[in-house]
Amino acid sequence: MEVYKRLWPYMKRYKYWLLLGAICSASQNVSMLTVPQVMNEIITYLQQLYQGDSAADQWFPALGGMALKMLMFVGIALFFMFFKRLLMISASRHVEYDFRNAIYEKILRLSMPYFDRNKTGDIMARTTNDMNAVRAVIGPGIMRPIDTVLIVSIAYFKMSGLNWKLTLLTLIPAALMIYTMLYFRPRIFKASRKVQDQFGDMSEMVRENLSGMRVVRAYGREATEQRRFEAMSAEYIRNNMSLAWIEASFRPALFMVLQLSIAVIMFGGGWFVFKSVMPLGDLVEFFFLFQQMIWPLIAFGWIISLIQRGRASMNRMTELLDYESDIEETAAARMPEGGMQGHIQINHLTFQYPSATAPALIDIDIDLSPGKTLGIIGGTGAGKSTLIQLIPRLYNAEPGRIQIDGIPIEAWPLAELRRGIGIVTQETFLFSDTIASNIAFGSQNGIDRSRVKLCGEIAQLKETIEEFNDGLDTLLGERGVNLSGGQKQRTAIARAVYRDPKILILDDALSAVDTETENKILAGLREVMKERTTLLISHRISTVMLADEIIFLDEGRIVERGTHEELVKLGKRYAELHQEQVLASEIESVN
Repeated sequence: MEVYKRLWPYMKRYKYWLLLGAICSASQNVSMLTVPQVMNEIITYLQQLYQGDSAADQWFPALGGMALKMLMFVGIALFFMFFKRLLMISASRHVEYDFRNAIYEKILRLSMPYFDRNKTGDIMARTTNDMNAVRAVIGPGIMRPIDTVLIVSIAYFKMSGLNWKLTLLTLIPAALMIYTMLYFRPRIFKASRKVQDQFGDMSEMVRENLSGMRVVRAYGREATEQRRFEAMSAEYIRNNMSLAWIEASFRPALFMVLQLSIAVIMFGGGWFVFKSVMPLGDLVEFFFLFQQMIWPLIAFGWIISLIQRGRASMNRMTELLDYESDIEETAAARMPEGGMQGHIQINHLTFQYPSATAPALIDIDIDLSPGKTLGIIGGTGAGKSTLIQLIPRLYNAEPGRIQIDGIPIEAWPLAELRRGIGIVTQETFLFSDTIASNIAFGSQNGIDRSRVKLCGEIAQLKETIEEFNDGLDTLLGERGVNLSGGQKQRTAIARAVYRDPKILILDDALSAVDTETENKILAGLREVMKERTTLLISHRISTVMLADEIIFLDEGRIVERGTHEELVKLGKRYAELHQEQVLASEIESVN
């Protein structure tokens, strides 16, 4: 089965646990299936006692010995049952641990296009709800089938030794049982897949509403969002009820077949006893052997349902695991001697997003030496953010078009490439951790508090930190909710500086701060920028005007380039934007 095939690389690490568990299961079942044989002996002895074939004064020690013998086999069975469950459940938990880690590692290594196409809530559902369904396949899904196969095999072997004709009669309902399982198997799988998909959609909606709770409240959308959730919940309930109907039909159908088997035994066995073809003790043993099979067979029906749920969940997880990222590290990837210097060269770069109808960047040429600063300016949708996402390979550009220190970025080890780049994106993301931990997030060597303070001062974050009672140890809420937009941006700038990268990228990182604070931050960054290659992306000319070179992007093309003074003298788009912003600044100062 594909579920176990997919899990085998993780299961084989614990194959000896599973093997020992299977041995314990076999020992348990052999012991339990010996009990009906002792019951046969008891019935036979009582018959002989009744008929006067045995000494009446010896009945107590004889029956007592048989009862102790029965208890001994029961005790042995319980002993092996304990270790069977201990070994197999422990193995299933370890497999779950390894598999869950593999899923999470895969998610961390997925390229950005995957997240562009898939909802976060659905991905979360795959790692939680689907993972639980798969784990159940590893534990009970292995243990119960082993029990069932062993018990049925041993029991049928013993039953055929007692009366092969009666055994053949029980095979008729067994065939009906197999048909019942085959009939319900695809239906359970289909219904389970719908339930899991719907759960993913619900998870995504809840995630969006929790993340955007301020917007929901501000626009008074609580009632609307509640109705949306109720509609999705109703659909989820309908899908679950469909699955429940199928499973509710499956178990009674299976139970009915089992009861039919008992009726066959009672009728056929009674006839054989009546005709003196079969001793009463053998019939009792035969019946109790079959009774031993009833629970494993019923449980096996439950396992079929469990496996189909796990199969549906595994299919969803396989889609994630089998996703082939277009951003992979080549076998020839190498780190140059001396590490990264920060020389960026972009040659005739054209880039188009997979789902887009037109290129986001067209014929881009840039040569930025180490320690130099490039300012990138342009309107919304001009391609500024796209350009800086290609340098750390968040998206894949055409091979060879982007080079760092003369080496195509595809030939760099991904970890080393990104370790050498500090980036502050437009959408600032902070973690629910302390301010110090957020600033030191990119470090591999723990938190250096003196360096954290220095980076905070460079980013003009000192006063903000001092406002909190716990200072650097202040715990931030989700996404840094207890900081303003400007404070978040300054924290992100401090985080990028702390990493001490050779390439520093600030993507509109000062948009949420006022002009005075912007000037202070830029003054603090000026010394930092001398030692590294810097890309400043902004809609404000005041941010980029001191750059060694400035490019003006429009619809993905570089339409102007030069220093601030050269572009102002040129009198085109840049000069017009500069004049507008100077005028707006003067009006603001007068007001």
